[in-house]
Amino acid sequence: MTDASASLPLVAVVTPVYNGAEFLEGAIRAVKAQTYPHVVHVLLDNASTDGTADIIARYAGEAGANVIVKRNAETLPQAKNFNKAVTFVPPEAAWFTMLCADDELKPNAIAEMVALAARDPNLVLIGGQESVNGSVRPSYLPETSSIYESSNAAARILSDDMRPSFPHALFRRDFLREGEDFFDGDFVAFDTEVALRILSQGGRFGFVHKHLFNNLHHEGALTATLVRKKIPYIWEQLLFIERYGPACLSNSEYKRLRKRHLRIANRRMLFWMFTAPENFKRDLARLNTRDAAPTFASICDALLSWPAHLIERRFVKSNTPPVWAEDAVQPAPSHHRENAEPARIAG
Repeated sequence: MTDASASLPLVAVVTPVYNGAEFLEGAIRAVKAQTYPHVVHVLLDNASTDGTADIIARYAGEAGANVIVKRNAETLPQAKNFNKAVTFVPPEAAWFTMLCADDELKPNAIAEMVALAARDPNLVLIGGQESVNGSVRPSYLPETSSIYESSNAAARILSDDMRPSFPHALFRRDFLREGEDFFDGDFVAFDTEVALRILSQGGRFGFVHKHLFNNLHHEGALTATLVRKKIPYIWEQLLFIERYGPACLSNSEYKRLRKRHLRIANRRMLFWMFTAPENFKRDLARLNTRDAAPTFASICDALLSWPAHLIERRFVKSNTPPVWAEDAVQPAPSHHRENAEPARIAG
């Protein structure tokens, strides 16, 4: 690291890994290939039983490797392992991002996000375009802007399926609180929850309209296992709407979105009634706690609205997203930004 690069903000790339020998070297090479020069790679081995530890040891022993290596004495659940991994982010780091062992980071990813961060001190979360197995996902964000008010970004996540590239987004280091979990282990989609939680508390969101990340989906991935087990992403989406929707949506949009999602849940409940009774019973109890249990009338409504839902999914989402008004997306004037205090999460 040169003296010039030492003056740049330090960025930590955090890789929690369990039995990732098949893919880990690719993630390591991706971090080493970053064009941004001030990066530290945090690796937490979750008591792997394959060749993961040997790969990490070889990497850590390379000349000039800027790494922090830790190993758990026993295997932890995924969320707990992620939470433990971020505790090793150095306090001098300004930003950190998560990189799973089987995902990829483009060489310019960190440089692009840090360059955007320099434009506005009130940015609290920065994302970029991502792909799955090489197929680029639409962001559903207007490309006329790169900086958005956090409430607008949260609304886009809930209403338009916008993806800030969680969990690979760049997070502010000062969101980490000693003694507090960063990721909420009550959620399977804990990366979605933390993004919404951060955005719901103010500041601005930045997005790089370039392909920066590739998520690798394969049979051995935990995500694939969860999908096969029908883990309740639909249930969690309802919780996200009810928890974070009131902070960023109008009353009418909140009601519309909740109604739309309950229609989806009702169609799934009807399907599970005949194909997976255990899932039906589980989610019936959950929906009862939200005063949202399906009724004959709500199931009929869900079925009648299905064709319109399919049309929306097939055609409407493929259209160019509407452009926001200038005053909804532009950062404060430069003379205000210079003295601005960074937005912080309330303790």
